[in-house]
Amino acid sequence: MAEFEANQFRPDLSELLGDELATFVNSLKKDPTSFLTTTQNMLHAKVIDYEEQTKDRAKTEIDKQKEKILKKLPTKEELINKFTSFACSPPAQKAMTRTYNNLKNVMDKAQKAATPLQQKIDSLTQKGENIKGIIRSLGEKLKKLAEIIAVLGAIVILIKAIILALGSIPPPATVPDAFLQPIRDIVEDLSDIVGAFAAILIDSLPETLADLGNLVVKIGLSLIALKGAIISLMATLDFLRKALESLYLKYLNTCNLTTGDTEGNIDTSALNFINQSDEDINNYYDETLRALKEDGNNEVIEKIYNANFQQIGYRRFKI
Repeated sequence: MAEFEANQFRPDLSELLGDELATFVNSLKKDPTSFLTTTQNMLHAKVIDYEEQTKDRAKTEIDKQKEKILKKLPTKEELINKFTSFACSPPAQKAMTRTYNNLKNVMDKAQKAATPLQQKIDSLTQKGENIKGIIRSLGEKLKKLAEIIAVLGAIVILIKAIILALGSIPPPATVPDAFLQPIRDIVEDLSDIVGAFAAILIDSLPETLADLGNLVVKIGLSLIALKGAIISLMATLDFLRKALESLYLKYLNTCNLTTGDTEGNIDTSALNFINQSDEDINNYYDETLRALKEDGNNEVIEKIYNANFQQIGYRRFKI
């Protein structure tokens, strides 16, 4: 078994240049003309996949799920109607508690369905940032290569000038053309290679990187619109949950702490009630519990505890 291998003395291009640039360098070994094509293909693949995930799969899925969620949610008016159309008799209160629990369950399921949509948008946004990071990193490394190519171009021009000067020396010190011509041919070939790389690194490739980067930015803008739709959906859920909890609390308060009509309808000022501030509703919650405790109405207190309000009553378990 050989103790030495050539690869152990070769630099790790991936470590020195990064995976993307190392891919390009390795492609040059096979075909120097493939530099631009390799770059474009790699970045295009990433951007196209990102665009498909965003515009096609993500948008379709989010639109479908949003519509599905909204269809199951009650409107504010429906909530107000449900919680102001029941009497305060014991059977009516039991029915109202069942209604509250059913609606809360619907909203919990809607919240559970909406949360992954927001996470998907965040994941796609991060993927876009990663692609932009690759483009920036690649662009910075290629810029350094372009600077090297520019230096080589200057050296080639200098060598051409030297060859021209040598060929212009008059006899008897004239340098034979048979000696200069092979050098001139090598320099011309080198000039063509340097010129080709200069055209790629200085002209074509920066344009490609900028175009692809701007496409990622454009896709990101569409993600912002999708995220706005999800934020709107979450805000709707938040509002409806608050309305549900506020209306149920008002129902329990009205039926058990005020002069209620056990046969007729309860107070219908619910619209004004749910438009109060969170602080006002929290105070109302605390006052309701205190009043119920003073009346010894443990059954209704238990209903309030079991409701486990999420939007109101931050101090609910301290009573």
